[in-house]
Amino acid sequence: MRRGYVDIPEGQMHYRFAGSGDSVIVLLHMSGSSSEEFETLGDALASRGYRAIAPDLLGFGSSDHPSHYYYSMDEHIASILALLDGLNIEKACFYGNMATANMAARLAVKHPERVTGLMLMHPLYNPEPDYFRRRGRLPGFCRIEPSADGSHLQEMWKRSHKYNDPAAVSDRRCADMVKAGEWSETLHWALHEDTPFGQYVPQLQLKTVIAAYSFFGEPTLLTELAAHLPNGTFEQVENATPYITRREPERIAALVCRHFPA
Repeated sequence: MRRGYVDIPEGQMHYRFAGSGDSVIVLLHMSGSSSEEFETLGDALASRGYRAIAPDLLGFGSSDHPSHYYYSMDEHIASILALLDGLNIEKACFYGNMATANMAARLAVKHPERVTGLMLMHPLYNPEPDYFRRRGRLPGFCRIEPSADGSHLQEMWKRSHKYNDPAAVSDRRCADMVKAGEWSETLHWALHEDTPFGQYVPQLQLKTVIAAYSFFGEPTLLTELAAHLPNGTFEQVENATPYITRREPERIAALVCRHFPA
């Protein structure tokens, strides 16, 4: 993938891109990550006929930090749409990973005219409305304060390696977390404070694929959720963690194209 910047009202937004044509897919990175997450997947999708766009959300990767700390889901959505406007992209299929799967669904509910389809990779869902608000107070999501001796990097590595992926894969994720610094957990906070996923996702009318990573065990809640969508499909992704695009981009590209052929 190649790299570029777009000027939006909040500053400059960095993105990676590959391919051309009318079949556009926007790849949204998970919390604490960046567009590097899709470095190889974007090329794999481009080889299958897609125009792939992978932004660094504001505060992450090489994009500017927003004017205030920190951004809500709706503020991130506004910046994503500003990026697409800057690239003259009217509508696209959206791929979100965990927290940004929720973000992509919210974007589709608020701006259905901009979305052709949704690939939601393990969205964070629980039918209990306050579940994630309570979860947001757990130590594993707290801000990591920089320390003079660099010991805070150990905590970043611990959080990055919690899925037990190969060290090289976790290291790439950790590098993104270090780059995000004080912003590294803010997508989780935005999710925890947002409208619960179960309250707005039933409004989705367009084609939506909800996928579950096998790392998290039996996906009963996500299976049931997909079954209640008018155009919903469920996929179990075996032998997979949230870092699967870094490990097996070709497998994920094939999955996307099976549901949303370019």
